[in-house]
Amino acid sequence: MPDEFYELSLYEWLLFVEKHNREIERIKVEEEIRLHHTWEVIAAIYNTVRDSKKHPNPYTRKDFITLSFDKDEKKEEVKSIPLTPDEVESKFK
Repeated sequence: MPDEFYELSLYEWLLFVEKHNREIERIKVEEEIRLHHTWEVIAAIYNTVRDSKKHPNPYTRKDFITLSFDKDEKKEEVKSIPLTPDEVESKFK
């Protein structure tokens, strides 16, 4: 953060915020990559003691945790029900 905070223009301030947000996003991705490797090892350990009769398919990381880059997983969509005008008015009273 620059020492002269109050001398920043709006454009410079927005650039600083964007840089900060990208840095946080990069840190989150790096942490997820570390988690990915950790959970792969955990799945391998679970597979060494897995009862193949009870659980015939080997465990994978996705059996334990879902990360943001697992795009093939479908998220449940929350469907909203439209409110009647009377219900809307009652919410704001």
